[in-house]
Amino acid sequence: TEVIRAQHPQALRASDFYAQEWATWPRSSGVRLLVGGPACTPYSKAGKEMGSRDSHSSQAADMAVMAAYFDVDIVIIENVPQLLEHRHALALVEAAFRKQGYRLQRKH
Repeated sequence: TEVIRAQHPQALRASDFYAQEWATWPRSSGVRLLVGGPACTPYSKAGKEMGSRDSHSSQAADMAVMAAYFDVDIVIIENVPQLLEHRHALALVEAAFRKQGYRLQRKH
């Protein structure tokens, strides 16, 4: 966050996705790129590894709502490698973005 703030002071940042402070930004604000790192604790070896049973497990899929709100061109979601082992969670993320009209490409 500090690096982005320093290098891109004009960038809009939301500290709490679910507070939906981003919904107060004008849709014409020019947001073209959405970058997010949803909670990794549902999947991380350092977390509880509860997968989709964890209340934070839908955060990556929920980003599709924000992406569609601003009609962004590119969405980058960063998470721990263990997320790839949770096929059900990945399917939910993919379905959420496809529902909003996005085409997906995984990089790992």
